[in-house]
Amino acid sequence: MFFFLAKDMNIPVSFEMIERHLGAQPAGFSIVKISDYEYKFLADYSFGTLIMKGAPSMVEGIKVFGTFKPGERTTSVMLEARPRMELFIIILLWLIVASKVLPGSDTMPWWVNVIFPVFLIWTWFLYRFQENRLRSKVEAYLSAIK
Repeated sequence: MFFFLAKDMNIPVSFEMIERHLGAQPAGFSIVKISDYEYKFLADYSFGTLIMKGAPSMVEGIKVFGTFKPGERTTSVMLEARPRMELFIIILLWLIVASKVLPGSDTMPWWVNVIFPVFLIWTWFLYRFQENRLRSKVEAYLSAIK
C-alpha cells in the first residue's frame, strides 16, 4: 500500500528464542517492547527527524513496528512502518495556505504550487528510504536467529 511499508516473514524458531534475542540491543537500532507480541524498532540515526543516538529528542524518529505471531516451530513476523504524522501536517499546512490565498486571487502564487508538493515528495522519499533501510536491518537481525 501507498501509506504502509509492510513485509511478512517467517522465522524458523520459537517466539521464546526470538524474545531472548530481542533483549540484546543490536548495533544500528534500538528495540522497545510495546506489548507481549509487539515491538518497536527505532533507528539510531535519522536525517529526516534529526535524531542521533544519545542526543536528547522530543520525537522517536524513524521507526518500524514488528508484530509476532508464534506458531509451533516457526514465528510469523509482520514488519511495518506506519504513516508519518509530519506528512499529514505538511498537507494540512498546504490546504490552509491554499484556502487563504485562493479566495482573494484567481491563481495561487507559483511558490505555493511548487514548494509544498516538492517538500512533501522530498520528505516522503527521505522517510521511506530510511524506514526501508531500518526494516532491512531488522530483517537481517531477525533472520540471523538460530
